[in-house]
Amino acid sequence: MVVTSDVDESLRTGLVQIRGSLSGDTGGLSVSVEIIDPNGATVLRQLHPAKSAVELSPAVDGISLWWPAGMVRQVLYQLRIVLLNAAGQWMQREDRTIGFRRVRWSLNKDAPAGAVSAGESRGAAE
Repeated sequence: MVVTSDVDESLRTGLVQIRGSLSGDTGGLSVSVEIIDPNGATVLRQLHPAKSAVELSPAVDGISLWWPAGMVRQVLYQLRIVLLNAAGQWMQREDRTIGFRRVRWSLNKDAPAGAVSAGESRGAAE
């Protein structure tokens, strides 16, 4: 599984991208996705039919941003992805620690010639 996280332009909604693949017959299987906040509360729970190519994009409203170390308390979420059989019993589980952040940098008016132009960094913690 490849997991990335991002935030929307309002910086209030966390966006998660989950990509992976399943081999064999996926008939009757499902994928459960849960996101748990730092206080242990489940803030998102979704159930999706399993397919050979797994591409899920859950969004979480009202997130807290992950700040650099030393600025404020680190706000990290737990992402739990579970493959369930037709009876709803778990077959495989993967847990990840994720954070929601966005870092932007831009040139100021006194930037020297040849300075690096504006850019952006987004990402998941793990």
